[in-house]
Amino acid sequence: MRLSEAIRLGATLRPQAFGNYFKDGGSCALGAATEALGFRSDEYAVQIYAALIDKFDDVYCPGCPDCGQSFRNLRMISHFNDDHRWTRERIADWVELHEPQPLPEFECLTPEQQEALNAI
Repeated sequence: MRLSEAIRLGATLRPQAFGNYFKDGGSCALGAATEALGFRSDEYAVQIYAALIDKFDDVYCPGCPDCGQSFRNLRMISHFNDDHRWTRERIADWVELHEPQPLPEFECLTPEQQEALNAI
């Protein structure tokens, strides 16, 4: 599964939140991605964020189209979500243009979660 796909899938599960992975019954773009992978709490989100940094955070992205600031990939996603209030679907569209590879395998997935991911 690609990060853009995980954001899109997770965005269908709850309303959008800002400033935290999960807040007030909603999720930010990265929270949506972690939930699509079967993790529904901030506890797992921190572990997944660390794994995503290894895969996606090795280069700076083009400047933000709204303000020109540049960040590494994952920080740019948070910037779009929290600072500019982009929809998670719009963020996923941007990620799709810049993502280098599928999401990593996570050893903490249950067999059912891994099977669900493989089916997508």
